[in-house]
Amino acid sequence: MEDKRFEMDLANQIENRWTKDSILAIKNKEVGFSIKIKTDDKKLLKKKFVIKSKDKTGKKYNKKVVMTIYSFLIYKVIKLNKERIKKLYICRDCGPSFLVYKYLSKICKYYKEEPITNYIRFKFRKGGKKSKAHKLANTVLKGRKKEDYCLNKQDILELEDLIRKLR
Repeated sequence: MEDKRFEMDLANQIENRWTKDSILAIKNKEVGFSIKIKTDDKKLLKKKFVIKSKDKTGKKYNKKVVMTIYSFLIYKVIKLNKERIKKLYICRDCGPSFLVYKYLSKICKYYKEEPITNYIRFKFRKGGKKSKAHKLANTVLKGRKKEDYCLNKQDILELEDLIRKLR
């Protein structure tokens, strides 16, 4: 019987390295899956939505943009693996966790779908370098393994629309 508990981790934080690809991976004992957002797409999103202001309002707005991107990646991974996942242990790389729930919920409303939290349990914990998902994400990032899914132009257009609507 397939294990339905997965770990999730992100290689290259979205806001730390706008100039490098980011990989979100899920992994359990038997199965792994990775999704990639390319550098060019990240730069485009940064140029369109991230403001250079250092004040509290600017930082808060930029956090919303980053959390929307991160939550969209989580949403995509889950939609592409819906039948496999029942419980997801998410590394606390990007947070706070209440924002992940908030933006996942808003993304589901955007697509007029049932909230993901109705059929998948989430737990946030420090994943660390020993996590299976961390190892998979870094293997993909270093080019030793090809990603399973790369966000395409349609995904990026939907993500842009989401960011505009969730402001």
